[in-house]
Amino acid sequence: MKKGALVYDREGAERNGWFIRELIAAARRAGAVLETVIAESADGLPHCDFDFAIVRTRDPQINEYFRSRGVRAFNNTETNATANDKLKTYELCRALDIEVLPTERADVFLSSPDFGFPAVVKTRNGHGGRGVFRAEDVGDVRRTATKPNDYIVQPMCSECGVDVRLYVLGGRIVAAAERSSDSDFRSNRSLGGRARIVSPCREMEEAVGRIYSALRCDWIGVDFLPDRNGWVLNEIEDPVGARMLYELTDVDVARLLTEYCLSEIG
Repeated sequence: MKKGALVYDREGAERNGWFIRELIAAARRAGAVLETVIAESADGLPHCDFDFAIVRTRDPQINEYFRSRGVRAFNNTETNATANDKLKTYELCRALDIEVLPTERADVFLSSPDFGFPAVVKTRNGHGGRGVFRAEDVGDVRRTATKPNDYIVQPMCSECGVDVRLYVLGGRIVAAAERSSDSDFRSNRSLGGRARIVSPCREMEEAVGRIYSALRCDWIGVDFLPDRNGWVLNEIEDPVGARMLYELTDVDVARLLTEYCLSEIG
Protein backbone atom coordinates (compact mmCIF):
# COMPACT_ATOMS: atom_id res chain seq x y z
CA MET A 1 0.00 0.00 0.00
CA LYS A 2 1.39 3.41 -1.02
CA LYS A 3 1.94 5.92 1.75
CA GLY A 4 1.86 9.66 1.20
CA ALA A 5 2.59 12.74 3.27
CA LEU A 6 -0.03 15.51 3.20
CA VAL A 7 1.96 18.57 4.22
CA TYR A 8 0.45 21.76 5.65
CA ASP A 9 1.67 24.49 7.92
CA ARG A 10 -0.39 24.82 11.08
CA GLU A 11 -2.48 27.77 9.93
CA GLY A 12 -3.27 26.06 6.62
CA ALA A 13 -4.24 22.83 8.35
CA GLU A 14 -6.62 24.65 10.71
CA ARG A 15 -8.25 26.47 7.78
CA ASN A 16 -8.56 23.41 5.53
CA GLY A 17 -9.68 20.65 7.87
CA TRP A 18 -12.57 19.60 5.63
CA PHE A 19 -10.38 19.25 2.55
CA ILE A 20 -7.74 17.34 4.49
CA ARG A 21 -10.37 14.80 5.54
CA GLU A 22 -11.59 14.55 1.93
CA LEU A 23 -8.07 13.90 0.64
CA ILE A 24 -7.41 11.23 3.27
CA ALA A 25 -10.73 9.53 2.47
CA ALA A 26 -10.10 9.68 -1.29
CA ALA A 27 -6.65 8.14 -0.84
CA ARG A 28 -8.12 5.36 1.30
CA ARG A 29 -10.70 4.57 -1.39
CA ALA A 30 -7.88 4.40 -3.94
CA GLY A 31 -5.95 1.93 -1.77
CA ALA A 32 -3.39 4.31 -0.27
CA VAL A 33 -2.67 6.01 3.04
CA LEU A 34 -2.23 9.76 3.51
CA GLU A 35 -0.62 10.99 6.72
CA THR A 36 -1.04 14.64 7.66
CA VAL A 37 2.29 16.31 8.41
CA ILE A 38 2.40 19.77 10.01
CA ALA A 39 5.58 21.67 9.19
CA GLU A 40 6.47 25.35 9.21
CA SER A 41 9.76 24.66 7.41
CA ALA A 42 11.80 21.79 6.01
CA ASP A 43 13.52 21.50 9.40
CA GLY A 44 10.22 20.42 10.93
CA LEU A 45 9.65 17.46 8.63
CA PRO A 46 9.78 13.94 10.11
CA HIS A 47 12.30 11.37 8.96
CA CYS A 48 9.67 8.93 7.72
CA ASP A 49 9.41 6.74 4.65
CA PHE A 50 6.87 8.08 2.16
CA ASP A 51 6.17 7.10 -1.43
CA PHE A 52 4.92 10.57 -2.34
CA ALA A 53 4.09 13.94 -0.80
CA ILE A 54 1.21 16.34 -1.49
CA VAL A 55 2.71 19.64 -0.39
CA ARG A 56 0.20 22.33 0.53
CA THR A 57 2.62 24.99 1.78
CA ARG A 58 4.33 27.93 0.12
CA ASP A 59 7.88 27.00 1.13
CA PRO A 60 9.75 25.44 -1.81
CA GLN A 61 12.38 24.06 0.57
CA ILE A 62 9.74 21.62 1.79
CA ASN A 63 9.17 20.39 -1.77
CA GLU A 64 12.94 20.16 -2.22
CA TYR A 65 13.30 18.16 1.00
CA PHE A 66 11.21 15.36 -0.49
CA ARG A 67 12.80 15.58 -3.94
CA SER A 68 16.29 15.27 -2.47
CA ARG A 69 15.20 12.04 -0.76
CA GLY A 70 13.79 10.53 -3.93
CA VAL A 71 10.16 11.15 -2.92
CA ARG A 72 7.86 12.54 -5.61
CA ALA A 73 6.46 15.86 -4.44
CA PHE A 74 3.26 17.35 -5.84
CA ASN A 75 4.07 20.10 -6.91
CA ASN A 76 7.76 20.01 -7.69
CA THR A 77 10.23 22.53 -6.26
CA GLU A 78 10.42 24.66 -9.41
CA THR A 79 6.65 25.10 -9.59
CA ASN A 80 6.32 26.07 -5.93
CA ALA A 81 9.27 28.47 -6.06
CA THR A 82 7.99 30.17 -9.22
CA ALA A 83 4.37 30.42 -8.13
CA ASN A 84 5.27 31.95 -4.78
CA ASP A 85 7.47 34.70 -6.19
CA LYS A 86 5.54 37.00 -8.51
CA LEU A 87 8.73 38.42 -10.01
CA LYS A 88 9.90 34.91 -10.95
CA THR A 89 6.45 34.22 -12.39
CA TYR A 90 6.60 37.25 -14.67
CA GLU A 91 10.18 36.50 -15.70
CA LEU A 92 9.10 32.99 -16.70
CA CYS A 93 6.14 34.37 -18.65
CA ARG A 94 8.35 36.75 -20.59
CA ALA A 95 10.68 33.86 -21.44
CA LEU A 96 7.68 31.81 -22.63
CA ASP A 97 6.14 34.72 -24.60
CA ILE A 98 3.07 34.85 -22.35
CA GLU A 99 1.49 38.29 -22.04
CA VAL A 100 1.89 39.99 -18.65
CA LEU A 101 1.56 43.58 -17.46
CA PRO A 102 4.74 45.68 -17.40
CA THR A 103 6.43 44.79 -14.12
CA GLU A 104 9.24 46.44 -12.16
CA ARG A 105 10.76 45.61 -8.82
CA ALA A 106 9.77 48.46 -6.49
CA ASP A 107 13.32 49.70 -5.91
CA VAL A 108 13.88 49.94 -9.68
CA PHE A 109 10.54 51.66 -10.21
CA LEU A 110 11.23 54.22 -7.48
CA SER A 111 14.54 55.18 -9.06
CA SER A 112 13.08 55.49 -12.58
CA PRO A 113 9.30 54.98 -13.06
CA ASP A 114 8.53 53.30 -16.39
CA PHE A 115 4.76 53.88 -16.35
CA GLY A 116 2.22 56.15 -14.73
CA PHE A 117 -0.53 55.95 -12.17
CA PRO A 118 -2.73 54.53 -10.81
CA ALA A 119 -0.49 51.53 -10.22
CA VAL A 120 -0.62 48.31 -8.23
CA VAL A 121 2.01 47.47 -5.62
CA LYS A 122 2.32 43.80 -4.67
CA THR A 123 4.44 41.78 -2.31
CA ARG A 124 6.38 39.21 -4.30
CA ASN A 125 5.13 36.37 -2.11
CA GLY A 126 1.54 37.50 -1.42
CA HIS A 127 -1.57 35.43 -2.19
CA GLY A 128 -5.33 35.58 -1.81
CA GLY A 129 -5.40 39.30 -2.57
CA ARG A 130 -3.31 40.06 0.49
CA GLY A 131 -0.28 42.27 0.01
CA VAL A 132 -1.86 44.01 -3.02
CA PHE A 133 -2.29 47.79 -2.87
CA ARG A 134 -3.40 50.61 -5.15
CA ALA A 135 -0.93 53.48 -5.55
CA GLU A 136 -1.89 56.93 -6.82
CA ASP A 137 1.63 58.38 -6.87
CA VAL A 138 5.28 57.65 -6.10
CA GLY A 139 4.68 58.54 -2.47
CA ASP A 140 2.13 55.73 -2.16
CA VAL A 141 4.64 53.28 -3.63
CA ARG A 142 7.35 54.43 -1.23
CA ARG A 143 5.04 54.18 1.79
CA THR A 144 3.71 50.75 0.78
CA ALA A 145 6.91 49.06 -0.43
CA THR A 146 8.70 49.23 2.91
CA LYS A 147 11.27 46.70 1.68
CA PRO A 148 11.44 47.62 -2.03
CA ASN A 149 13.30 44.45 -3.07
CA ASP A 150 10.33 42.42 -1.82
CA TYR A 151 7.69 44.31 -3.83
CA ILE A 152 6.78 44.74 -7.48
CA VAL A 153 4.89 47.55 -9.22
CA GLN A 154 2.57 47.24 -12.21
CA PRO A 155 0.18 49.57 -14.03
CA MET A 156 -3.50 49.00 -13.33
CA CYS A 157 -5.11 46.72 -15.92
CA SER A 158 -7.73 48.25 -18.17
CA GLU A 159 -10.67 46.44 -16.52
CA CYS A 160 -10.42 46.22 -12.74
CA GLY A 161 -12.29 43.89 -10.39
CA VAL A 162 -12.44 40.82 -12.62
CA ASP A 163 -10.20 37.87 -13.37
CA VAL A 164 -10.40 34.27 -14.58
CA ARG A 165 -8.78 31.38 -12.75
CA LEU A 166 -7.97 28.16 -14.58
CA TYR A 167 -7.60 25.00 -12.50
CA VAL A 168 -4.98 22.79 -14.09
CA LEU A 169 -4.14 19.17 -13.24
CA GLY A 170 -1.18 17.58 -15.02
CA GLY A 171 -1.42 20.14 -17.83
CA ARG A 172 -5.16 19.56 -18.33
CA ILE A 173 -7.63 22.35 -17.63
CA VAL A 174 -10.22 20.97 -15.19
CA ALA A 175 -12.35 24.12 -14.97
CA ALA A 176 -12.25 27.89 -15.31
CA ALA A 177 -13.97 30.37 -13.01
CA GLU A 178 -14.51 34.09 -13.48
CA ARG A 179 -14.28 36.13 -10.28
CA SER A 180 -15.61 39.67 -10.08
CA SER A 181 -16.17 42.46 -7.58
CA ASP A 182 -18.03 45.77 -7.79
CA SER A 183 -16.41 47.23 -4.68
CA ASP A 184 -12.72 46.31 -4.94
CA PHE A 185 -10.12 46.32 -7.72
CA ARG A 186 -9.17 42.87 -6.39
CA SER A 187 -11.60 40.14 -7.45
CA ASN A 188 -10.59 37.44 -4.95
CA ARG A 189 -13.49 35.32 -3.63
CA SER A 190 -11.94 35.49 -0.16
CA LEU A 191 -12.46 39.28 -0.28
CA GLY A 192 -16.15 39.02 -1.14
CA GLY A 193 -16.04 38.65 -4.92
CA ARG A 194 -18.58 36.70 -6.97
CA ALA A 195 -17.73 33.69 -9.12
CA ARG A 196 -19.14 31.72 -12.03
CA ILE A 197 -17.88 28.94 -14.30
CA VAL A 198 -16.74 30.07 -17.77
CA SER A 199 -14.94 28.64 -20.80
CA PRO A 200 -11.26 29.58 -21.19
CA CYS A 201 -10.19 31.28 -24.40
CA ARG A 202 -7.47 29.99 -26.72
CA GLU A 203 -4.77 32.37 -25.44
CA MET A 204 -5.36 31.12 -21.89
CA GLU A 205 -5.15 27.51 -23.03
CA GLU A 206 -1.93 28.20 -24.92
CA ALA A 207 -0.39 29.95 -21.90
CA VAL A 208 -1.25 26.99 -19.67
CA GLY A 209 0.36 24.62 -22.16
CA ARG A 210 3.60 26.63 -22.17
CA ILE A 211 3.68 26.79 -18.37
CA TYR A 212 3.18 23.04 -18.12
CA SER A 213 5.95 22.38 -20.66
CA ALA A 214 8.34 24.57 -18.66
CA LEU A 215 7.49 23.48 -15.10
CA ARG A 216 5.80 20.07 -15.38
CA CYS A 217 3.42 21.28 -12.69
CA ASP A 218 0.78 19.02 -11.17
CA TRP A 219 -2.12 20.89 -9.52
CA ILE A 220 -2.08 24.68 -9.93
CA GLY A 221 -4.28 27.69 -10.51
CA VAL A 222 -3.45 30.15 -13.27
CA ASP A 223 -5.07 33.59 -13.07
CA PHE A 224 -5.65 35.98 -15.97
CA LEU A 225 -6.68 39.65 -16.06
CA PRO A 226 -8.52 41.40 -18.91
CA ASP A 227 -6.40 44.14 -20.46
CA ARG A 228 -6.97 46.07 -23.70
CA ASN A 229 -9.29 43.51 -25.31
CA GLY A 230 -6.99 40.62 -24.41
CA TRP A 231 -5.81 38.69 -21.40
CA VAL A 232 -2.61 38.91 -19.37
CA LEU A 233 -1.37 36.34 -16.87
CA ASN A 234 -1.62 37.65 -13.33
CA GLU A 235 -0.27 34.80 -11.21
CA ILE A 236 0.28 31.10 -10.77
CA GLU A 237 -1.15 29.68 -7.55
CA ASP A 238 0.51 26.83 -5.64
CA PRO A 239 -1.02 25.55 -3.52
CA VAL A 240 -4.31 26.37 -5.18
CA GLY A 241 -7.47 26.01 -3.12
CA ALA A 242 -10.52 23.99 -4.10
CA ARG A 243 -13.39 25.78 -2.34
CA MET A 244 -14.63 27.58 -5.42
CA LEU A 245 -14.75 24.37 -7.48
CA TYR A 246 -16.71 22.55 -4.78
CA GLU A 247 -19.15 25.46 -4.56
CA LEU A 248 -19.67 25.90 -8.30
CA THR A 249 -19.20 22.43 -9.81
CA ASP A 250 -19.52 18.73 -9.08
CA VAL A 251 -15.76 18.23 -9.59
CA ASP A 252 -14.36 16.04 -6.79
CA VAL A 253 -10.95 17.65 -6.45
CA ALA A 254 -9.81 15.33 -3.67
CA ARG A 255 -10.49 12.25 -5.79
CA LEU A 256 -8.92 13.70 -8.93
CA LEU A 257 -5.80 14.85 -7.11
CA THR A 258 -5.16 11.65 -5.15
CA GLU A 259 -5.82 9.41 -8.16
CA TYR A 260 -3.51 11.59 -10.28
CA CYS A 261 -0.72 11.38 -7.68
CA LEU A 262 -1.00 7.62 -7.42
CA SER A 263 -0.98 7.22 -11.20
CA GLU A 264 2.17 9.34 -11.43
CA ILE A 265 4.16 7.24 -8.96
CA GLY A 266 2.96 3.96 -10.50
